[in-house]
Amino acid sequence: MPIYPSSSVNVDDATIMLNSSNELEVKPSTITQNSTLSDITYSSNTTLVGDVYANNITINSGVTVTTNGYNFYAAGTFTNNGTINTGTFG
Repeated sequence: MPIYPSSSVNVDDATIMLNSSNELEVKPSTITQNSTLSDITYSSNTTLVGDVYANNITINSGVTVTTNGYNFYAAGTFTNNGTINTGTFG
């Protein structure tokens, strides 16, 4: 079901746009393999302070990563052996 914007919707044209039918649309994210992307391993509890862009991402066993509303983007493999908390860390 499409979502039709009201006059109070903020459209940033980078991630949210109005399509040709005047419906809100989220642009898909793509990551191309790039030598500048590093591998990231979380070995202790962590709260994200921004989106994470990496080649491979690993969350070790017993580790909790709180996303705080941010996202992970992996060009390669995302391995979660721990816990991802999507809420805001107090």
